[in-house]
Amino acid sequence: MDDAYIGSVERGERNFSIDTLEKILKGLNTPANDLFYDSDSTNHKSDFVHSRREAIDEYSVILSQLNVKQHTALRRILNEIKDALL
Repeated sequence: MDDAYIGSVERGERNFSIDTLEKILKGLNTPANDLFYDSDSTNHKSDFVHSRREAIDEYSVILSQLNVKQHTALRRILNEIKDALL
């Protein structure tokens, strides 16, 4: 892939497809879920970051075992829980 294109993606200047994301992840040799982790973890944030990483990993496993109808139901349930907590 062209360096200028990758740079524009990094700066948020361009949209990209799932296929392009897959190529970038393959080139970086990193899993997609690493994109959701906070790379700016300072000591006071480390417990939170670690907890969040564990949760994301657990949720990824659960989601991979569900069908579309179950994803929809789970999304509704999570939104209701979020609203109750906020």
